[in-house]
Amino acid sequence: MMYQTIAQRPPVYKLYSDKLIKEGVFSEEQVKEIWNKHFNRISQAYAESLKENFDIKNWRSPTYHRLVDYTKFGRLSHTGVPEKELKEISKKLTIIPENFNLHPTLKKIYDHRRSSFESGTGVDFAMAESLAFATLLEDGFNVRICGQDVERGTFSHRHSVLVDQKNENKYTPLHNFLSPEEKWRCQIVNSPLSEYAAMGF
Repeated sequence: MMYQTIAQRPPVYKLYSDKLIKEGVFSEEQVKEIWNKHFNRISQAYAESLKENFDIKNWRSPTYHRLVDYTKFGRLSHTGVPEKELKEISKKLTIIPENFNLHPTLKKIYDHRRSSFESGTGVDFAMAESLAFATLLEDGFNVRICGQDVERGTFSHRHSVLVDQKNENKYTPLHNFLSPEEKWRCQIVNSPLSEYAAMGF
């Protein structure tokens, strides 16, 4: 609903440029020239970014990994889950209720999550995280995530709480692993940007 409200408003740059034109600060031609100059620069930068090849080795710190000895952090336990079980879990994680008005962009994300697990390729971090949370719930552990924008994910990756675009009802796929009486076992709650507030909660 927020997106619909925003879509009905003129862009900020349009409101501001119209104001400047009306006040005689710039002409319409000058505004177009400024806009085209900066838009072309951004478009060129985006086109250049598509030519970059990502290599995880460039993002790892050899120095850090030489210093860390994971054996000092306690006994390691096997926490793996059979692939067959993960496939069943992935199906529950990507169920969207029939009458739920999901944002088109999120529908594409959830469709990709479903197909990536079916094909066995392209499983992203958000899906892996959801699988981890779901297996914890299946094993009887509780899951609580609290922090600023944790429902959506700070970098718009998690989308663990979905909002109906017409009535603002919320839907949490992880609740598919719990009975209605047990939904309290999985709490995903946005909080102010305050560590003390999250701890207090």
